[in-house]
Amino acid sequence: MTKSITSLKVVLLLGIVGSMVLMLSSCTIGVLFDELSKVQRFKNDQAQYKDLVLYYDSMLNNSTDLALKAKKLSYLKALNRQLSDILSFAEIDELTFLEKFHEFLTEATSTTSIPSSYRIIINEYLKSSLNRNLVDKHDFKMWRVALALSGDLYTFFYFYMYYYVLWQDEDVPIYSHFLADLLVGGLWLWYTGAAFYDAFKGTTPLSTTVSIDSYLDAQLNKEADLFKRNLEIAMEKFNEISAEIKKYGKWWPYIKQKELKVGMPKEVVIKIFGTPSEIKKTVLMNEVLEEWTYEQYNSTFHAVMPYITIYIKNGYVIGWIEF
Repeated sequence: MTKSITSLKVVLLLGIVGSMVLMLSSCTIGVLFDELSKVQRFKNDQAQYKDLVLYYDSMLNNSTDLALKAKKLSYLKALNRQLSDILSFAEIDELTFLEKFHEFLTEATSTTSIPSSYRIIINEYLKSSLNRNLVDKHDFKMWRVALALSGDLYTFFYFYMYYYVLWQDEDVPIYSHFLADLLVGGLWLWYTGAAFYDAFKGTTPLSTTVSIDSYLDAQLNKEADLFKRNLEIAMEKFNEISAEIKKYGKWWPYIKQKELKVGMPKEVVIKIFGTPSEIKKTVLMNEVLEEWTYEQYNSTFHAVMPYITIYIKNGYVIGWIEF
């Protein structure tokens, strides 16, 4: 009889200890598995992605039709990058734009810039057509495990230390105990379940949703349209700048720098400064003298005031005063 009672106590003690250990470690174990599984899923995804790159690289190298499309696409992308860089100079340094665009038109037919590797095309294809997102680089995060452990400790102390104290407090309505149990227990179950689900759910194998042939056709059309549009913009800008240089000749650099020079025609002054705010004209026997005054807002005096007066004789600048 004594032996059976002792055995019962041992069983009860083991049950209590087991329940305490389970409550103390449930969330922690779930998060631990979750962190470890994320690291493993990242490694698996990297291995699968590498295999896909090798597979499509072999496919392109063994298919004349696909290889030709990939080369055309690489070449068009390179041309579009060049054109975009050249167009960026159009509003900043027009002389550099003219020089670079002329070089581009001269060298555009060269095939030496076509990449020999298809890896860039393959990487772009995979990133746009994979059946799911790749798992981001994931390092083991110990802080999440520590956070889960602190949550387990809180839950343990709530249920095992404060539970009966709360029930003995007659001022607290009985329904509030049930609400507290529901809230704490529900959150505990939800977090634990979510952590274990994340740890064991795994991921679907990587695959593509669009064939590489269809992808290359679509990208070729897209890059060709972009090239046509950029080339039209560049040609229009090139012709516009060339026409200005032809029209204004030696004065064109002054127009770009917005600088005055004695002997400058008044048409060039208008091109630089616009229409003057006020014109005073004096007509003599063989001369026409003009004073062109330009005004702008003066933030110091909070008023519109003159900032330059230009003196013109017979249509050409002879001097100016800046205020």
